Amino acid sequence: MNLFKKTSKNKFNIKNVCIVDTVYALLIYLLKSDINDIHDTYFFVSEGIHPSIQNNLTHKYIYKKKHLPNLISEIYDLIRLRIFKYIRWPFIKDSLIYSQDHLPYSIPLVGNKSYSYIEDAPYIYSIIKANNWLDNKIKYWNDRYYIKKINLYIFGKTYKKPVGLSNSCKEIILSVKDIAPFWTNKKITIIDIFKIWSNSPEEKKKLIYKIYNITNEDIEELKSKSIIILTQRFVTDGILTEEEQIRIYKKIISYYDSNKILIKPHPRDKIDYKKYFNNISCFNKIIPSQLFDLLGIRFDKAVTICTSAVFDFSYKIEIDWFGSKIHPKIFDQEGEIDISQINTSGNKINFININ
Repeated sequence: MNLFKKTSKNKFNIKNVCIVDTVYALLIYLLKSDINDIHDTYFFVSEGIHPSIQNNLTHKYIYKKKHLPNLISEIYDLIRLRIFKYIRWPFIKDSLIYSQDHLPYSIPLVGNKSYSYIEDAPYIYSIIKANNWLDNKIKYWNDRYYIKKINLYIFGKTYKKPVGLSNSCKEIILSVKDIAPFWTNKKITIIDIFKIWSNSPEEKKKLIYKIYNITNEDIEELKSKSIIILTQRFVTDGILTEEEQIRIYKKIISYYDSNKILIKPHPRDKIDYKKYFNNISCFNKIIPSQLFDLLGIRFDKAVTICTSAVFDFSYKIEIDWFGSKIHPKIFDQEGEIDISQINTSGNKINFININ
């Protein structure tokens, strides 16, 4: 796509702009919007959303990171998109913007416009509070006050101000009540994804099925399993090697009856688990785990190393939590996760140590 090719002011009757890079944030936007709004949305997505889903979005721009050193690539994209966005996408000026706000392409696209923040994950504030991620980021920029001011002026008000910290953020869209103190002056919208789904017309449900490539055959296979293992993206994030990650999951899988297991890879986990576990069902389509619940699929047990997604089921389910101490590299990255701040479901949790 030629970034500099000028389009008509609103060629597609675009009313909304959605800027996301996860299938979860995309789902939250699709659920909160009615079907007409979805059709009138222009999606800015990255390679974080699988091509099988990208292809099902009618109006879209796919951001591809340049193969340059990280800092150079970030600055190049910030300037390129900030300067030329209204030439390529003039409808941004008048559209409502819904966005994750930490992305290298969301920062210049949002600029200084008002926007609604879409949560990166359920319990996002509790997660970042538990590992001190946001406190460290705020301290870093407070210690560099003038550099921060210059960058905000050049790139826009969301630069290095993620999770709705920016004054440009007017609304916080959440799926659970997990409210940060720095959202005091913002509109808080908490959507009940299950209620929205049950009240959605069949036309909208079919559209979401289509976007995520879900078939009736998929649903029947999923319903035949009772244990779901939710993997994580440790290899993609450079924390583990593929060999290390597979070694961990071999240990975890040995605890269970293989006939009952469904492996659900994280949307950004690129490992082919069928290559290593050919006797176990593996659902390779890229969907957020919350969609299982919406489709009426019920498991008896959810198994994880340390993803908060196991707390997102709407029904009573037993949870096996292996924890970040399962591998020193994971622990170095994630730290000790205080799940008491995340688990509001009241589900039974089994803490399993296999070190």
